[in-house]
Parts: sequence; structure tokens; C-alpha cells
Amino acid sequence: HKDPFDFVLLDHWKPEYAPDLARLEKMRMIRKGTVVVADNVICPGAPALLEYLGVTPWPGWDLECNENFPATRSQRQEAYENRHWMTRLVDCSFEYRPDQPDAMSVSVYKG
Repeated sequence: HKDPFDFVLLDHWKPEYAPDLARLEKMRMIRKGTVVVADNVICPGAPALLEYLGVTPWPGWDLECNENFPATRSQRQEAYENRHWMTRLVDCSFEYRPDQPDAMSVSVYKG
């Protein structure tokens, strides 16, 4: 595939999210405006991806499937930005366990 992607969904082995996204950037498979959605960034967690995207820790930062995650909403930023990414965290439930808080990251590549 020689044209960059408009949309990328990361929903595989969580430790590979950040390296795979970096590979896509290096291979120029994403372009300015590409949307990248990553599932389960809190439970089981993808801390390397969040760091790569510029998501900074907040008070109570805990990526170990903590049921207190929703309570940290007021300490989290509406959006996080670094040189290449603008990211929002969207609260959701962990699949198959609706009582387990989780989040998806929705990021836009700024180029």
C-alpha cells in the first residue's frame, strides 16, 4: 500500500502499540490529519503509547485496571498535545467487563 492511511485502529498486543505507530510514521504510512484510535489504553494499559502521544500523568495516574480511573477525570486534560500528536482520552468500559473502567485514545497526527 503506497498511500498513507486516513484512519488506524490499534487493538492488538498493547506493548506493540507505540513501536508499531512509530513504524507507521517512519514508513510515511500516516499523513497530517490521520486519526489513530487505540483501545484499552488504561486496562490492561498502554503506557508507552500514551507517553509517545504526549499524554502526561495526572494525580492518581494508574494504568493497572484501577476502578478509580473515572474519578481522575477532573485531573485529566481535555486534550494532550506534543509536536506530532493531539490526543483525547475517551472513557469507556473494558470489553466483557462493563464494570471495569477503561479508555480509548483518539489521536490526530499533526505532521
